[in-house]
Amino acid sequence: MDGKTIKLNVSGTCFELSQTSMTKLLETKSEATETLLKLKKDNNTEVFFERHPGIFPSILGYLQGREMHFPSSVCVGEFLEELKFWGIDTKYISKCCLSKVVTFTDEQKTLQIMEKDQNVKDEKRTELLKKVEGKQSWERIQARGWLVLEEPSTSVLAKIHVLIEYNEAMETVNILET
Repeated sequence: MDGKTIKLNVSGTCFELSQTSMTKLLETKSEATETLLKLKKDNNTEVFFERHPGIFPSILGYLQGREMHFPSSVCVGEFLEELKFWGIDTKYISKCCLSKVVTFTDEQKTLQIMEKDQNVKDEKRTELLKKVEGKQSWERIQARGWLVLEEPSTSVLAKIHVLIEYNEAMETVNILET
């Protein structure tokens, strides 16, 4: 490892790093750092990483002092995972690519909220269905009523209810237009 360059084999694609780039990479304290420190101990000049070879050129560019851009063919989430593996903070992503990261992060938060809401809805539906099967008649009637109002796909009555509501809404719009 005392040579002028160190070879990184990233899933079959070979890259050579200067001592300066290697030092910068070792400062990141990442998963990759552990492997590289082991390489230094063993005095090897080549190390293999089973990572995305199309992303590493962006990381290498950053290590060499250039701005870090990510390839358009790569998912933002996958790129962020690679940055985490190599121990590089997202603040080093170039400004032109940063909007994609912000959009991706916002979309992920929205998806998490939607999944949580769907899980809550599924739990309520399951609870209502259990009440429909329950022994007490009032709970059964109440649960069926809620299913008709909130779950249009549960029965013919629920579908009819939705059609009536839609029809009333359209009539109201027609009245307001005249």
